[in-house]
Formats: sequence, structure tokens, C-alpha cells
Amino acid sequence: MSSSTLPRLRRARRGGFTLVELLIATVAGFIVALSVIALSRDATKTFQEEVRASQAETALRLASERLRADIQRAGYMGSANTFTDPYIERGNQATGTFYSGTHPGIEKMLGIYLVNGGSVDVTYTNGSDVASYSGFNQLNPDTLTLSGNLTTSDQYLGNYMAGQGSCGGPRFQFSNDDPAVARLLQQGVVDAFRPARDAAGTPVGTFMARIYDPSRNRYSIAPVCATSAAGVTPGWIDIAGDPFPAVQPGITLTSWVANPVQTVRWRIRRPPNDVNMDPPRFANGRFELVREWLDATIDPTSKNLSVGMPEVVAEYAVDLKIAFSGETDISTHATASNDFDKAAGNELWTSPAARIVAIPAGVAPQRIRSVRFRLATRASLPDRDLNIAPVFGTGANASNYIYRYCFDATCTTNLARVRTFVGEVALVNQAKVF
Repeated sequence: MSSSTLPRLRRARRGGFTLVELLIATVAGFIVALSVIALSRDATKTFQEEVRASQAETALRLASERLRADIQRAGYMGSANTFTDPYIERGNQATGTFYSGTHPGIEKMLGIYLVNGGSVDVTYTNGSDVASYSGFNQLNPDTLTLSGNLTTSDQYLGNYMAGQGSCGGPRFQFSNDDPAVARLLQQGVVDAFRPARDAAGTPVGTFMARIYDPSRNRYSIAPVCATSAAGVTPGWIDIAGDPFPAVQPGITLTSWVANPVQTVRWRIRRPPNDVNMDPPRFANGRFELVREWLDATIDPTSKNLSVGMPEVVAEYAVDLKIAFSGETDISTHATASNDFDKAAGNELWTSPAARIVAIPAGVAPQRIRSVRFRLATRASLPDRDLNIAPVFGTGANASNYIYRYCFDATCTTNLARVRTFVGEVALVNQAKVF
């Protein structure tokens, strides 16, 4: 082999891939990359769907505990029914309170007030939207109004100072010797007795207090018109009107007891301006569970009235149903239980008429022994292809659980997974009222 041939052989051995080899390698790599991308896309989609389902379940659990806590306090340190409560201070009135006609929130106060399907009432803002989507999902979410001491677990000793308040009525001045008052002053009197806030965080609303006269075993639910500022000691609340007319102005009576009383309403609503929150084709079906304050000036049977900023307890909530069990006869203590589909039976326990007349025979609102609730939330976006229709009622195949939520009336596409919780709360604090 000549010396001139060797360099050419070395250069040939050092040469790269041919064009055909590069094309084959590129195509093979492209196929592998496509497979990896497809697997990654499916894994990402599955992961995102599971995250949304997990978020719906977490929101459901937190909302259930929040609702349970409020139901447990129905009538707590308040009154199950101010119209028939035998311990309410009435003066010469046979029924009602001194605030009947002036403060509907006191006059018509019930520990529990239910409106079957109230969340789909078109009187509420966006109620027609809730009704539309609930209709083809076979849902009919309720509204539930609860009254009691919802901010503390204490009652406070103090002095009843007739006619010495800043609103022309009495002042209740808290005793610094009471450990409960020490906790109250640390928390803040205004936080306990005026819990609602506006958008700027300022306390709003005329909330209530229960003022108890231990010498006569009588109490009055009265509106709070003013509270002491933070750091002021002794702390105080001022009452509008005259809850105990027999006590002459200028008289101070010691060792009386006071505690706050509030009213809240739970309902499903469409959030304001929700078109900016979700993709346009799903925005109108976005609803949330809210808890809103009512005060002494608001009739609890009214629509679209509340004070302060509503608290959003759960986003993407789709259902809230309430059912009761209680005594049908206060003499024999016979009991009855209603399921969620027994709308008329459940409403009778807490209807406005039941404040005055025992309906059905022997039953009054305070005879409710337990409250059942069904709460459901959905995934934020569609993630289900199969339409598993809900089956309600009490038959052999009935179910209280909802498995999907439809974004359109056909219920064939755009379905979201739903998580449902059913719970029951025993009203221990009302076991011996009246």
C-alpha cells in the first residue's frame, strides 16, 4: 500500500453519519419524543383532575365542620322561639317581646329556620341562575337560618344600669372580677357583640344580647347599639330601647348576666362577576356556599338582606339540603324523622306559622332533636365523561349522594365530579328547653 493511500483511509474512518442514517435517527427520536409527550400529557391531565377532586373534597370537609359548629349552637344562650319562650321578659304582653314591631330580627327569632329550596328563589341576586343549573342537576338547595351565641362560649357577670347608656336605654357594665370578662376584654367586646364587618373592616349592624335577671329568672333579647372600645375597662355594652321597663332609670342592679346573640344564614349563591373567574363556557355554573350575618333590624324570613361582607365558606358548592328529627308529641315524646326529600314535613318544624301555632299537633320549633344536612361540592372544571344520574328518595335503590354535576341540560359532556357529605347534629343544648 502506497504512502498516499493511508491518509485517505484514515480520513474515511473518521467520517460522520451518512444522510440516511441521520434521517433514520431523527425519525426514531421524534417517535420516542411523541410517545413521551403523550404519556406526560395524560399523566399531567390525570394529576390535575385528581388535584381538583382533592380540592373539592377538602373544601367539603372544611365547610361541613363549619356548618356543624353553627348548627350545634342553634338556640344556644339565645331562644329557640322568642314568641312562645316562657322565660322572655314580656311585661303585659302575652306573646312576643318589647321589641316586637321595631326589631324583626328579635321579634321573629327562631333557633332554626328553614326555607326548602330557598337558594333557588329568584328573589335572591342570581337566584334564577342557581335555579337553572340546579334544575337539570335535579337539585333544590335550601337556605338555613340559625340564631344563638355564635361567637363565644361564655356569659358575663355585670351590672344592669337602667337609663345610663349612650342610646337612651340601659348600659350593661361588665364585672372585672369575672374570669369570663377577662377573656372577653382580651378578645374585644366589639368582636363578640358586633361580629359583622364591611369591606373596609369596620363593624356594622345592630346585633343582640341576652340580658338575664337572676332574681326573677327572666331574660330579654335586646339590640346592642354601642360597645366599649378596645382597652377600656370596665367594658360595657349599651342597649337600645327598654328591655326591663319595671327597672326605673338611674337604678343599678348587680350580678346580672349578659351574652351575645347572633343570626346567620347559610345558602348557595352565584358569586358576583363570576365570569372573570372561570372559562366563559363554565362561568355561569359557578356557585358557592356563603354564610351571611343578619341583625336585629332584619326579618329572618326576608330575602336578599344581610349585613357586612358574606363569608365564602366553600367555592364550587352545588347543594345544601336540611332534614330534621324531633318529637311529634310533647306528652308521649313520640319521635319522627324526615329525609331530605320530605320538603313539606321539614318546613313545618320551622315555618313562620310554627312560631305561633304548634304544627303538626304538639310540635313546636324547640322540639327539634337533631338536624341532618347534605352538602356537596364539585370539581372546578369538567373531568367526567359518564353521566351517573342522582337517585334521591327513600326507596330501596335511593341514594343521598351526588356523583356528577352537569354544565348543560343534555348532561352528556362537560360533567364534573362531585363530593357529597351527609352529617347529623344532635341539638343537645335544646334538649330541655320549654
